[in-house]
Amino acid sequence: MTALLTPAGISVAQASAPGVRGASGVGRAEGGGALGNGLGRLLAEAEGSVERRSASGLRIDQEALAIRDGEGRVLVEVTPREGADRTAYRAELEALGFIVQASDPDAGTLEGFLPLAAVRQVAALRDTGTIAQSLRPHATVGAATSQGVALERIDRVQQAGIDGEGITIGALSDSYDIATTTVTGEPLGIRAADDVASGDLPGAGNPVNPEPVVVLAEPTEEEEGSDEGRAMLQIAHDVAPAAKLCFATAFGGLLTFAQHVRDLADDSGPCAADVVVDDVIYFSEPFFSDSALSDAIDDVAAEGVHYFSSAGNQGHQHSWDAPVRLLPAEEAAAGANLDLADVDPALYSGGLQDMDPGDGTDAAQTITLSEAGGLLNVQWDDPVDLDGPTLGEPLFTATGEITAADPEPSFTFTATSEDVGDLVLFRTDAIPSGTTDLILTVTAPDGTVLAEIDTGSSPELYSTVLPQAGDYTITISGFMGAQGDFTVEVLPVVAPSQVSTDFNLLLFDMEGNFLGAVADINTVTGRPSELVSLAGLPEFQLAISRAGTGPLGATRLRNVLFNDAYFTEYSVSLAPAVFGHATARGATAVGAFDPFRPYLPEYFTSPGGDLQILFDSAGNRLPTPETRRVPQVTAADGGNTTFFAQDTVRDEDTQPNFFGTSAAAPHAAAIAALALQRSGGPGSLSPDDLRRRLERSAFAHDLDPHHSEGTAHGLTITAGGPQGNENSPVPGSMTDPNFFTATNTGTEPLSSITFYGESGSPTALGERFGFLTDGMVFDPRPFDGVAPFRNDGFPFTVGSTSGGLAADSVTASFSEPAAAPAVEGQYRRMTVSFADGLQPGQSVSFGVDRDLAVSGLGGAEEGNGADELGGATFLPSGIPVPFGMAFTAERPGGYPLWGAMTNRLGSGWTPLDGYGLINAERAVLGH
Repeated sequence: MTALLTPAGISVAQASAPGVRGASGVGRAEGGGALGNGLGRLLAEAEGSVERRSASGLRIDQEALAIRDGEGRVLVEVTPREGADRTAYRAELEALGFIVQASDPDAGTLEGFLPLAAVRQVAALRDTGTIAQSLRPHATVGAATSQGVALERIDRVQQAGIDGEGITIGALSDSYDIATTTVTGEPLGIRAADDVASGDLPGAGNPVNPEPVVVLAEPTEEEEGSDEGRAMLQIAHDVAPAAKLCFATAFGGLLTFAQHVRDLADDSGPCAADVVVDDVIYFSEPFFSDSALSDAIDDVAAEGVHYFSSAGNQGHQHSWDAPVRLLPAEEAAAGANLDLADVDPALYSGGLQDMDPGDGTDAAQTITLSEAGGLLNVQWDDPVDLDGPTLGEPLFTATGEITAADPEPSFTFTATSEDVGDLVLFRTDAIPSGTTDLILTVTAPDGTVLAEIDTGSSPELYSTVLPQAGDYTITISGFMGAQGDFTVEVLPVVAPSQVSTDFNLLLFDMEGNFLGAVADINTVTGRPSELVSLAGLPEFQLAISRAGTGPLGATRLRNVLFNDAYFTEYSVSLAPAVFGHATARGATAVGAFDPFRPYLPEYFTSPGGDLQILFDSAGNRLPTPETRRVPQVTAADGGNTTFFAQDTVRDEDTQPNFFGTSAAAPHAAAIAALALQRSGGPGSLSPDDLRRRLERSAFAHDLDPHHSEGTAHGLTITAGGPQGNENSPVPGSMTDPNFFTATNTGTEPLSSITFYGESGSPTALGERFGFLTDGMVFDPRPFDGVAPFRNDGFPFTVGSTSGGLAADSVTASFSEPAAAPAVEGQYRRMTVSFADGLQPGQSVSFGVDRDLAVSGLGGAEEGNGADELGGATFLPSGIPVPFGMAFTAERPGGYPLWGAMTNRLGSGWTPLDGYGLINAERAVLGH
């Protein structure tokens, strides 16, 4: 494996690992650890030098993340070294078949299509700083009128004559009018012209707004498009029917996305947008830094353009965040039952990360995959260093040939006493570049073998601080007898890469057997991240290892999962999942709010936080870390469109409903357009002023998400857990045996506690006595563990006790069988009894499945979050109901205690839904 470029004073060599070239090494960056964002894996897959599937069935699919043109070339980002002649370098790239699509003039990065066969040649160019795969973007999905129009009081604004006239809204998504099938794979027969004819988009024949949508750019023919951008503009047209609308694709690479942001906002262009909204994230966008896209957003915001971005849909057991806590590898692996015998020791020489965010330690974390698989995006708080390490003029150069007669030619590089302590790079490459699978061995003057480097091809690299003066022996050999011409050089590292830490992902099955490693050489790629798309196993264990020792630069690790991958161990419900350009200074990140009862943020909306941005887009550390508080607001999703995506049984019509923060963001953007019109038109409000207006308009919301509690004269009941989705591959808090905690802080023992489910979830469906909802039921039916879980229950289970309380002395009984649509085995009430009493100072944690009595999905199901139990705000009236599920507690010989679960309703910010759901009437009209 290739060596690391590390800060001065550190020497790390990553030797070839046993078994890596076979199936046991699936995911290893064969032949390309220095190629960023998994480009080495893509190359290895194409060359057949690494298996895509392990013997256990785990499958890595780097191709799924690739963007290709009609000729099969792959989209890459190439950045020259600092000081390189950019014009000459571009000519070199183009001579190798590189087709430029976009550029970043600040960093010099070029984004374009490159023949895969030329990747190694580009990587070997002396002026190449870094080269990385441009990863496929991810849209945050999830006569039609959006449900958000009424929910957010937009209809009252429209009744006042405010319709967006004079304001222009630009949208960025996948495509506008090129899709041939629906998201479910059926032929798509509804085109943009049909939407104009039905009044769902502006254009000729639409009496409300005859100005056609301006389409600046669609994706290329080879790129997939679902016309999600058209669905976004339908929502914008529902909210601001008189506004001018524009579209440009966000696909084609991050730099193309950034250019289209500028194109939409260009006041001399055909759009000249006042408001811009997008619903796309690129996996490679940094967690702790700004990017070229962030810069583009900040630039247009500085010109007065209001920018909105979807916060993301990674809120359902999709995020993990922890400080770097490295454990001694061998000891930690033994404790986690991980077998390191087949793992290259260089991959974990710096230790294994403690994956347990609590007081315990565990080097492994379980992740569950559905059949479709998912993506892991692990990043840490190093800067992105696009131009890589700075190298000086060669100290030594030579050429040679591996032949049958001379299978291991060697060379001597002499280091003087003045060279001791300097950081140098040993490098060998085939002639032509990449054509021979070389092995580089470096031996110190005292005979110590410093490194044997074998990545599976060439060039091979090894960096080290020269430990002593004298003659260093450089030996070049071919893997399995490979022969051919090559070059050798030793170069001084004038300035090392700013990426200080090299982390790797080690994958194990549930028995602890090694499946493979995802191991870009981050200090060479200039990217502090490891990303991989995986499928083929229902679950596996993830360990994060550090390659190398010495001072530790990174202090924080974060992992955000996409698609059908879920943390089923050490899941942190509010760990940050918002990242990338949604955290730009000039952007407003928008979460998603369910328009159907009960009124709560969507279970999947990505949590954010007070996120620390440490570096600018050039990798320079900011003088002071900037705190970006995201999301700022929440808007409705689930609105009707004419074609996108699928109808939900929760509404009465048959039109498709568009869920996700992709649908919420255009709601917020179009409300902003109404506010601009009301305030005097374009330029009448600065982006900061308008953002504050939206934040202050929000309805009262739950200020302690995923938590509710109630008290009654010394008895405290708490509940904790996110909403979840019983139709997903993981049950979430439905089966949490510690969901409820009852604590006796009083002076008398308690014999039992009864919970009244009918008083829970006060904004749920169903009616009792005219104004009360049907509330919730308890479902202690068996849990079979096979998804989906809507027909399952979860029996009462004690998770833990304290104060000497015996777990087997705590039991539950159920009463008041629930009426339809509930089924047999679901009950209105649950009584928890204590055989020996719940004594003062004792507590018990327990779980049982909780469901909405009327879910809107055809039965009594869902309802698993703690927020369902407490108070809520009715919409669109805005009336808060402070209390939720009632409970009583029996005292031997005394009067019963009474209490109710509450949520902390009010105005303020949370990492789940920002300042809450926008009230358009207050934001636009001021009341």
